Amino acid sequence: MRMATETPNFHPVQIPLEYIKESTEDFSDERKLGEGSFSRVFEGKDRVIRRKFAVKQMKLRFHADIGLTEARRTFEKEIATLKHFRH
Repeated sequence: MRMATETPNFHPVQIPLEYIKESTEDFSDERKLGEGSFSRVFEGKDRVIRRKFAVKQMKLRFHADIGLTEARRTFEKEIATLKHFRH
């Protein structure tokens, strides 16, 4: 699985999954900030620049009446909306 983010110029940048896993302590429950129908949100911490960030992880299992295509579309819309916010 490849992860990507966008720079201030909105160009995709690849982020290694190992970095994400390390920053979230392998998506540990202690780092979980919340959970919805399609995804979980974890707190990531960069050890070098000492900044916190959120990581949204799409669930692979969800309600039986919702298909993968619809879940992915909803997840991607959330990401598209969230990229405009800065906490």
